[in-house]
Amino acid sequence: PDQQKAANDSDRLVTFTGLVPGRLYNITVWTISKDVLSQPLQRQDRLYPEPITGINATHISDTEITLAWASPRGEYNAFEVQYLTSENVFIQNLTLQNSITINDLKPHRNYTFTVIVRSGTESSILRRSLPVSAIFTTKESIPGKVEKFEPIDIQPSDILFEWSLPTAEQNGVIRKFTITYEQEGSHHTSSKDFDAHEFRGIIRQLVPGRTYIFKIQAETRVGFGPETMWKQKMPILPPPKPSMQVVPTEVCKSSTTIQIRFRKNYFSEANGPVISYAIIVAEDDSKNASGLEMPSWRDVQAYSVWPPYQVM
Repeated sequence: PDQQKAANDSDRLVTFTGLVPGRLYNITVWTISKDVLSQPLQRQDRLYPEPITGINATHISDTEITLAWASPRGEYNAFEVQYLTSENVFIQNLTLQNSITINDLKPHRNYTFTVIVRSGTESSILRRSLPVSAIFTTKESIPGKVEKFEPIDIQPSDILFEWSLPTAEQNGVIRKFTITYEQEGSHHTSSKDFDAHEFRGIIRQLVPGRTYIFKIQAETRVGFGPETMWKQKMPILPPPKPSMQVVPTEVCKSSTTIQIRFRKNYFSEANGPVISYAIIVAEDDSKNASGLEMPSWRDVQAYSVWPPYQVM
């Protein structure tokens, strides 16, 4: 309805009630002098739309969320949906419906979605409502690929690995890491599990000199992630030093030969198979050999049976 103000009324404020939120109104002002009307002054303005009352998630997966909300009272043209990606990139979507599906999300992440009601356009007096936000979490998925899977210490039968899994690739609560390994060309596979907080692990009882293929995977409640592989040929080193109690046994000897005996198990194959033996013979000149001289004729006189003697 039209409203009038007296010329001597110092209060120039006019209030219109019962208007529709978001609607565009034409406002016309003119002055009256007796029965004469001035040239009218016209202006358009739009009321701010009402905000929505809340946001619901009707569907949540590991990479997708469907949002829905009740339509607000009044007039509006579209809904503006805003959120930040896991890389802190600002995304803004417009929809004409009171629902929207957001794709390409990261698993097991918290996302804050904000919905703003829009009335009008940039060319026809755009008004935005107060924002309404809600936080939703995507579901878990399989983890990403383990990074930096490489050995930091290699022994003939043991290998120590180190690995890492970036937080952005966990995609859920990590339950464990599993390393599977097999000899190249073999179909027999072994595996070893490591806790979620472990980023180093040793594999033992490997065969020196053989080539192994190692694969590591992370696991969440949903399942295992992709494999990361490492191929390694185990080194061969000199056999470990035998115990001090292990000595060869003398079998027989003559004036020019000595026959000894030793067992194969005297030498460990922990560093690789033993393929040959080297026997080192050296004269021990640290002892006094004078006691080994032949007795003289005078020395053997005390014996009833003379042993060999030497006559000078």
